[in-house]
Order: sequence, then structure tokens, then C-alpha cells
Amino acid sequence: TQLLHNAGGTAITISDRANYFDGVEFSKASALGIVIPPGGSFTVTPQTRWCSANNIEHTARTDYSGSDASGNPITFTGPNVRLLPK
Repeated sequence: TQLLHNAGGTAITISDRANYFDGVEFSKASALGIVIPPGGSFTVTPQTRWCSANNIEHTARTDYSGSDASGNPITFTGPNVRLLPK
């Protein structure tokens, strides 16, 4: 689960999500239409699966993009999450 919070003073619309595995983009979702008002939050539960046949440490990350109420583009990069080997 990911919590998206709008700390700004205008509504934002999240339109796209990009998923990364070991620093490489491997999937996208578009036309999300997530509107977050100023001071508001939205909980996302992506249906993303991280799988590798290699029993080594990996990283995963999700980035989002969209626009504010004035049409200005916004982007934010999620944290890199360490996936430990078995």
C-alpha cells in the first residue's frame, strides 16, 4: 500500500505510474485519474508483483506523474525499497 499526500495549496491529478525493478522500468499504468485536494491523501494498492529467479538482493520503486489544477506537470519519485534474498 502506498499513501500519496498533497502538501501543496492546489489540487493535483495523478495520471501515470511507472514501476521499476533493479532500476529498470518494467511496467506502466496510465489514465489513473487520481485527484487529491490540497492537504488531502489517497491510498493506492498497486497490483504489482516483484519476482526474480535470482536469489540476490533487488530494489523496487514506483514513480508517479500528473498535473496540478493549473495544468502544470508534476512528478515525484518514490523511495527505493530493498528486497532481500530468501
